[in-house]
Amino acid sequence: MNIVTGMHRSGTSFVAQCLDYLGADFGEPDRFFPADKWNQQGYLENIDIVDLNNRAVLGEKAKFDYWMEQPAQRLERIINSISSRKWKYFFFPGLDGIYQRAMKYATSIERFSDEYTGKYVKDPRFCLTLRAWLELGEIQQIVFCFRDPESVAGSIRRRESLPLAFGYRYWLYHVVGFMAQVPDDIPILLVDFDEFFESGRQHA
Repeated sequence: MNIVTGMHRSGTSFVAQCLDYLGADFGEPDRFFPADKWNQQGYLENIDIVDLNNRAVLGEKAKFDYWMEQPAQRLERIINSISSRKWKYFFFPGLDGIYQRAMKYATSIERFSDEYTGKYVKDPRFCLTLRAWLELGEIQQIVFCFRDPESVAGSIRRRESLPLAFGYRYWLYHVVGFMAQVPDDIPILLVDFDEFFESGRQHA
């Protein structure tokens, strides 16, 4: 299994779309998280894997139905965020607790790992759940997408109406979380998303 991950709003979907265009297999399209106004080309994320990672991070009561709705209006999004337990991100759950919750889904992780042998799977939440997947599955390669934290925080403010301070802390939480779990024996491709928009670097 090849993992594509990185902090939310850091170009993970864009990079996954590039890989898909080049022939990478992301699994069955009918199981993908649906496109929305924030990502009109689609996320290429397997719903079941996102749901599993989501429960590992936010707890077993994090109902994925609310994540699928993605309302456009600000008030509706706030209500939806409360119902989906996104508010737990404000407490920045610890990696040890995330690992313990993820291990409750060991059978599913092993099954998905087998299903995605030689394929690609993308989810920013792997930044936080990586340890369990490394222990229970076989990871061939990790593609980690990196973006300037100011751009990430600004994107989160526009999308979720959250203060810049939270966006910076949220960025740090994912990047440091990933670095704390990264293995020494698996190839890691670091992708600087910002360089795709520098004319002198685009071709490379």
